[in-house]
Amino acid sequence: MLVCITRHIHSQSFYFNDIYNPNNTWAAGLSIIGIDTGYFGCAISSDSITTNYNTCTFVMSESGKILHWNNFGRWGAHYFAGDEGALAKNNNHFGLFTSVEDGTLETSYGIFFKFDQYGDSILTRTFFDETDTFLIGRTCTATNDGGFALLGNNYRDGLADLLLIKTDSNGNEQWRQQYGTDSSDWAKSVIQTADNGFALGTWTRLNAGVYQRVTADPLVFKTDSLGNLEWTLNLGGPVMDDQAVLCPTQDSCIMVATTIGDSMFSIEYAYAKVNLIKIDLQGNVILNKKYGASMVKNSISNLSILENGDIICCGYVKYSIYLNPAGWLFRFNSDGDSLWYREYWYYPEDPNNHGRNYLNDVSATNDNGFIAVGYAYASPSDYPEKMWVLKVDSAGCEIADCWVGIEEEETGRPGDKETGRGLEIWPNPARGIVDCRWSIFDGRGDVVLMIYDVFGREVAEIKVPGKQDQVQINVESYPPGVYIAVLRNGGDFLGSGKFVVR
Repeated sequence: MLVCITRHIHSQSFYFNDIYNPNNTWAAGLSIIGIDTGYFGCAISSDSITTNYNTCTFVMSESGKILHWNNFGRWGAHYFAGDEGALAKNNNHFGLFTSVEDGTLETSYGIFFKFDQYGDSILTRTFFDETDTFLIGRTCTATNDGGFALLGNNYRDGLADLLLIKTDSNGNEQWRQQYGTDSSDWAKSVIQTADNGFALGTWTRLNAGVYQRVTADPLVFKTDSLGNLEWTLNLGGPVMDDQAVLCPTQDSCIMVATTIGDSMFSIEYAYAKVNLIKIDLQGNVILNKKYGASMVKNSISNLSILENGDIICCGYVKYSIYLNPAGWLFRFNSDGDSLWYREYWYYPEDPNNHGRNYLNDVSATNDNGFIAVGYAYASPSDYPEKMWVLKVDSAGCEIADCWVGIEEEETGRPGDKETGRGLEIWPNPARGIVDCRWSIFDGRGDVVLMIYDVFGREVAEIKVPGKQDQVQINVESYPPGVYIAVLRNGGDFLGSGKFVVR
C-alpha cells in the first residue's frame, strides 16, 4: 500500500489569541465560521452593563481585526444569540435561530435572522409556540433545498420538549414537529442526514430529588424528511454526561461528540472523558471511542467535519486545583483516531488571577487552520467577560512549528533530503515496525530516542548505542494516533518527526 501525504496551503497562516469588547460592556462569542475573507460570527452583549442583551454579528479580517460589528435588540427585551455553534451558512447568507425574552409581554418567542456577508439583517421571522407562551430558539442548519431547519424548545407540563421547524430560504415555515421524553430534553444540535431526514442532538436532564446527584444523558433523535420520528438513541452512562453535538460524515453516517462521566466530583460536576460515537442512519453504533484522562467538568461545545473527513471538536475543562476552565481543541481522523489535542488560555491562572477561558465554537479556515470563539475573563481583576477569539494552524499551534512543547518537523521516506530535521521515519502511517534513521553524527554523549503521544506524554525512551544511525520500533501495541519521535544527544536536540499508528 502506498500512502501519499500532501500539503496544500491557500495562503499564509495567521495566529492570534485576543479578546474583544466592542460595546464596552461585556461580550461572549457563541458561533464562528471561516469565510473567504476572514471570519463571520455571532455573539451576545448588552447596550450597558445593567440593561438588555443584544444579538450581535461580527466580521473579522484574517488577522483578527473586527471590520463590522452589529447589534440587534430593543429596550424591554433580551435578544439572545442561540446556543454554541448555532450559526448556519447557506450560500452567501447566514442563518441564526435564537430567542427574544419580552418582559412587557412576559413571554419568550423564537426569532430567525438571515444575515448578509456584512452581518446586516436581511430578514427576520418570529415563531410562537401554539399552546404555550414560551418558545426558545437554540440552533439551526442549512438544508439541501436552500432552506433551514430550526431547532428549539417549548414546554409540556413543565418539561422541555424539542421543536423542529422546517423553513424555506426566506424563513417561511413549511412544517413543525415536536418530540420529547419523560424528562426535560434541551435542544443542542441539528443536522440534515444523507437520506434528507434530520438528526437532533440533546442534553436530557434526568429527574432527581432535592440534594440528589444530578444525572444527564446525551440523546439523538432521528427523523425522516418531514420530521416524523424514526428512532431515539440514549448514548449516556450511569452518571452525569454532557450534551450530544452532531455532524454528518462523508460515508453518510452521524458523528456524535460528547463527554461521558465515569464518577462524580460533586453533586454538580463529573469526572468525564471526551467520547466520539459514529452511528448509521438506522441507529446502529459503529464506532465508540473515549479519549484521555477523566477531567472535572470536561464539556463539549461543538464539532464539525473537515474537507478530508477529519473531525474538529472544541470545549473546555476545569483543569486546575482552582477548577477554573481552559479551552481545548481536539482533532480526529475519519476513523476516530486522535491526531492532536491542545488546551488554550487567554488568562493563564495563578493564585492571584483565576483565569476563566471558555471555547464555544470552532471552524476551519482558508489557510487549513482553525478559528475558535468563546469568552474569557480573570476574576476579579478583569470581570466582566470579553469575547475570546483564537486562531491556530492545522496542528492547533498558536505559533509556527509547535507540537505539545516538543520540537518537531515533517518526516518522509529515508533518503528524502527535505523531510525531517535529521530524523527520517518509514513507513508512515505504520502498523508494525517503524524504522527511524538519521544522518551520521559524532555520537559522544547519551543518545536517546524519545517517543511521545499526542498529549505530550512519554511513551518510550530508547537508548542508542555507539554511533548507530538507525533504530527500529515495534508499535503494534501502540493505540492508534499520532506520535512524536525526538532524538537527543546529551542535552542537544538532533531531530524529530511525527508518525501515525493505524
